[in-house]
Amino acid sequence: MDFDELRHRAAQQASTPYRPQDQTIPEALAKWDYSQYTAVHYRKDTGVWRAADSKFYLQGFLRAYLFPERMRIHLLEGSQSREYRFAAGNFSVDQQAQPNLTLPALPEDFGYSGFRVWYPLDRPDRFDEVAVFQGASYFRMLGREQAYGLSARGLAVDAATPGRGEEFPAFTEVWVQQPAAGEERLIVYALLDGPTLAGAYEFTVAPGDETVADVRAALFFRKQPARLGQAPLTSMFWYGENNYRKFVEFRPEVHDSDGLLIWHQDGSRTWRPLQTVTQPLVDVYPADHPVGFGLLQRDRAFASYADLEARYQARPSLWVEPKGDWGAGSVVLWQMPTTNEYADNVVAYWAPTVPPAAGEKRELAYRLTWTRNEPRGSTRGGEVLATYLKPLYGRRDLFRYLIDFSWDGDNRGPFAEDRVPEIGIEVGEDGELLERFVKANPYNRSWRLHGVVRYQGPQMRVPLRAWLSDGKEGGWRTETWSYTMAPQGELSAALGPW
Repeated sequence: MDFDELRHRAAQQASTPYRPQDQTIPEALAKWDYSQYTAVHYRKDTGVWRAADSKFYLQGFLRAYLFPERMRIHLLEGSQSREYRFAAGNFSVDQQAQPNLTLPALPEDFGYSGFRVWYPLDRPDRFDEVAVFQGASYFRMLGREQAYGLSARGLAVDAATPGRGEEFPAFTEVWVQQPAAGEERLIVYALLDGPTLAGAYEFTVAPGDETVADVRAALFFRKQPARLGQAPLTSMFWYGENNYRKFVEFRPEVHDSDGLLIWHQDGSRTWRPLQTVTQPLVDVYPADHPVGFGLLQRDRAFASYADLEARYQARPSLWVEPKGDWGAGSVVLWQMPTTNEYADNVVAYWAPTVPPAAGEKRELAYRLTWTRNEPRGSTRGGEVLATYLKPLYGRRDLFRYLIDFSWDGDNRGPFAEDRVPEIGIEVGEDGELLERFVKANPYNRSWRLHGVVRYQGPQMRVPLRAWLSDGKEGGWRTETWSYTMAPQGELSAALGPW
């Protein structure tokens, strides 16, 4: 198996009618909840290549709970390929967590729902979980001293498309190449299949301080999607510093990511803070030939979360760097309501302006980086550090925005009271800018931009953009802060009527 062979198989798959994955599991497993599923462990002393010289080894996931689909897993060992066969004896139940839970008898061909990868990530003498492939085409990875947060997936089909239900193509079959002794990379081949298309994927995973996955894909379309989401990312945002009403919770903020960053072809950057919504909210940002985009966790202060277990300050950012020219398209951000931290409710992806037609083939390549840093090469000062807002005078239609911008410490963006930068603000229709000014913030050496906006109606879906600059053509300028205020529902119940 190699990528050429997998590409050939995907083309053949797309020429035949779609057949759904096997989802047949015992009723008892289908009724498990989250706590029951997480109480089942793959025995730590077992796993594929556990006793070999490889720096990587694998363990399968049980088919149960939200993961009934079977993923066929093959192991490429030298010139040989063998199936990773299911063994019920490899699983055990944590009796302290679930004393009454037992595993039903399962057939030898029951199979796995996915797999996890182990590697000595944080310490050379201990294996740590570094990657997971499970559920449709979802996967997630970790860099050194990171905690699991957002996920990526192979492809999004018709996500956030009016009048169309989202389709979830899945990795139905994978081949994992056993690394040679001392090898620091792992190669995974995956066959994607769904009603709209079939595809071949190759992942080259290199763990480290930043874990990098180079991805290439060949896609063959049975029919035309309304919207194709390339390199989709999925995250969680419950609430943050930009919530203007709080409820009883000891944690100041709860989120896996706090914003979307887009790096445009001309070198400019757009920062879109995530927010709490009570209705679905979709933003589309034109991004032809993008340099990159990603969902970031910029706030790394423990005090912002105060959670010793969840460790939100250690959740990775995930940066997408296209290889080659992706052409004309847009970055789509879809935010959905949530009432807790357990469900992903944020999706971001790049969509080509012209979706592929039935019978068409497309290839793409990109790099994914799980990191705690800003994207390499993008840090030059002028990042948005924080977004705050508050209603004024008990009114629903009048809001003050406070946006903190960093500075780069040289003559392009000096931090000095007598060198106040120029303000740029744009307010869409149905909104009116009433006030704007900027002040130096000596406590974190940033600039705080103040703006007051009046909204004309209760929908409030008015796009806002703001930036600071030195006023010179080609001179210093911050990234562009972009926001869409959304109706807050019960969060604004204490405010007056429209």
